Amino acid sequence: MFTRKTTGILAASLTAGALLTMPFASAAPTWTHIQNIGVSGAMPDASTSAVADNGDVVVAWLRGDRVMAASAKHGVFGPAYYVSEATDVATRPSVAINNHGDAVVVWVQDDTLGHARLTGNRRNADGTFQAGFNYLSKAAEQDVEGTAPRVALQENGTARIAYTSTDGADVHQVRVTTWAEGALTATTATVSDSSAGYPDIAVNGPGTVQVAWSDLQDGGSQIKTRRLPAGVNVWGLTKIASPVDGFGPDVQVALSDSGTGTIATTRHEDFNYRVVATKLSTDGTPGSATYVSAADAMAGEISLDQNDAGTALLAWVQTKDGEKRVAQATRPLAGAWTTGLIAKAVDAPYRPLAGIAENGTLFVGYTGDDRMLASYQVNNLLPWELYSSGDIDADAPSTLGGVDDEGNIFLGAIVREADPTKGHGVARFLDSAGAHTSLSKPSQFTIGTKPAVAWSATDRLSGVGDTDVMVSTVSWNGNFDPDAYAAQHDADGKLTYVGHGGRTYCFKARTRDAVGNTGAFSDERCTTTPIDDVSFDRVSGFKRVSSTGAYAGAYSGATKKGATLQFAGVHASRLALLVSKVSNGGTIEVYFHGDKLGSYNLAGSGNKKIVDIATLDSVESGTVVIKVVSADGKSVRIDGLFAIH
Repeated sequence: MFTRKTTGILAASLTAGALLTMPFASAAPTWTHIQNIGVSGAMPDASTSAVADNGDVVVAWLRGDRVMAASAKHGVFGPAYYVSEATDVATRPSVAINNHGDAVVVWVQDDTLGHARLTGNRRNADGTFQAGFNYLSKAAEQDVEGTAPRVALQENGTARIAYTSTDGADVHQVRVTTWAEGALTATTATVSDSSAGYPDIAVNGPGTVQVAWSDLQDGGSQIKTRRLPAGVNVWGLTKIASPVDGFGPDVQVALSDSGTGTIATTRHEDFNYRVVATKLSTDGTPGSATYVSAADAMAGEISLDQNDAGTALLAWVQTKDGEKRVAQATRPLAGAWTTGLIAKAVDAPYRPLAGIAENGTLFVGYTGDDRMLASYQVNNLLPWELYSSGDIDADAPSTLGGVDDEGNIFLGAIVREADPTKGHGVARFLDSAGAHTSLSKPSQFTIGTKPAVAWSATDRLSGVGDTDVMVSTVSWNGNFDPDAYAAQHDADGKLTYVGHGGRTYCFKARTRDAVGNTGAFSDERCTTTPIDDVSFDRVSGFKRVSSTGAYAGAYSGATKKGATLQFAGVHASRLALLVSKVSNGGTIEVYFHGDKLGSYNLAGSGNKKIVDIATLDSVESGTVVIKVVSADGKSVRIDGLFAIH
């Protein structure tokens, strides 16, 4: 339950022929131990949770008339804090979190005049919460009514909160409050007419906001939606997401970074409620409403999530012939819904929560029969797995849960204690993702034939294990060879790869975590070793000069204007020279496939200096020509050529 960076000393010297192969390791998802969220006290109520893509978690609940919250980082929960005041009655909390350490808790609280007002608190960088609270709706505005406000948090820390307001009579409006980070007050926009309710809200990475709600009509209800595009201060027009019919009050909306989204709700048909979903295009235009659940079963307690690839996951409780089951359905961006039942674990499941990771991991958490339960699929080639905590006196419905972008899962619930008036939260994490690996070496140029490779690795939920390093290579006049392993099960964080001159080497690495999950390969880092000048064609005026300070013990030197070196058959997207500089250094011109790349003065001091010549649009082929253009007596010393792919 910690994050450790790999460090170490020189591990090995590997020859270019000592390339290793190994099969890709399989994942080993592992549940961590059950831990407490908060401490014993009056039985928590109205629990709610949010999980950031980076794995951070925030949970909130009511204890008596006050809101409490706790946060987890790297799979460990810190202390719980009161976020509302003891003198005020709080109800209906909601939470949101982003990847930058911002978290907000909002709730409904009566002011001194008896108005039900939207209220909020922000988490500090150290995990504590700010003193006091902020009223986010004005006393003169309508009271908050209905379900808990829904909150979404942008990457810049701006909170967007959707709720229903009422004048206590016939006016029922959906409003969206915007609460910028650092602001003491908020602004509110009314986005619906006067017969609306049950809103949900979503934001994406670029900052687009989507709100959807149920609008009462003569003889039925209708789902409507509006969008606030990123960087725009004016809401788009209301769009219709369903026909007028008997739609249920549970509206859900999800949004991808591309702007595509999904709206889900339930629709009354033949004495049953069925799950229906509508796809949103990149500009927020709804498509046709589609049935997702079975016609001969009752559906309710829906939950929706969507990843940035546009794949959506829905979960709900399905009742058929008196039997309750948790059902789920998935829909790729360009496909149709595929529906299935989750393996039956209990007779009475409650409050499923759906989560889909950026890597495609699927998760549905729920409670029932005093148990904390989850079904998950970490690979679409594998069946859904079922987790049950056993009888822990889990309160139903109190499901907490979510999934991060790597596929690690958070699952929680509220549990009753021996005194049933008391309780606390519990949590487990499923470590299903391998470590994240970053290469810090090699550098772009290697002077010599032994690139130094270095890496570090971290894991969100466990320690890190050993690393595999892969290399691909190409010579100055060839194509890349197939990938091969340069090291396997290396725990030192560094190695020296023994190669040859005149080649480009590209390395990437992957690391296992302490429970056996293998992470994805890192981004590649490439380095190029120089072609020694001994291979150059000394056309005129250059001669080979021995020097202990030169690459491979010698360089090609000239002191006459017009002296020429050339090297044919080079394939490169970037060229650089290895030179020795002296105080009376001369000037050269460099050509590639007949094109002049530039003039370069070699005056200075020091051996094995790199002169960057040119970056080309793509890999090009031709002859490199080096001409001395300075006056006779100026010294030009060429030690090698970097032909970079």
